[in-house]
Amino acid sequence: MTGGDLDRAAELTDALLAKHPNWAGAVHLSGLIARRRGNLSLAEDLMRRSLDLPGVAGRERAEYANNLGNLLQFAGFTPAAEATYRLALENFALPEAMLGLARTLLDTDRADEARATLDRLSEKDRARATSLLMRS
Repeated sequence: MTGGDLDRAAELTDALLAKHPNWAGAVHLSGLIARRRGNLSLAEDLMRRSLDLPGVAGRERAEYANNLGNLLQFAGFTPAAEATYRLALENFALPEAMLGLARTLLDTDRADEARATLDRLSEKDRARATSLLMRS
C-alpha cells in the first residue's frame, strides 16, 4: 500500500476475505485500506476485529494494536490511543508503540512519563524516535 494502487489492494483483500473471512491479516489490511480512504469508523471496526481473531498474539498483535493506536490518535481520541498503545506493549516491546505512547503522554502534559517510556528504547530506536518526534 505504499505507493501502490489502493483500489487494486482493496479488490484483492476483499477477494481474500470472501474466502477466508477470519484471516486476521486480511481483516487488518482492510482496516488500513479504509483508513487510507478516509473511512475512519470502518477502519477502527476492522482493526479492532483483527485484534479479536484467534491466533493473533505477540508481535503481530502489537503491530495491529499500534496501527489502531495511530488511527485513534489521528482521530483525536487520545485516551483510547494511549490504552491501545499500552495493549500493544503488553504483547511485544514494539518501538513504534513506545513512540506512540510517548506522543499521547506528551499530548496530555505527562512529559516525565513520556521520557520514561522513551528511555526504554534501545539506543538505535531512541535516535530514530527523536528524529520522528522532531518531525511531528
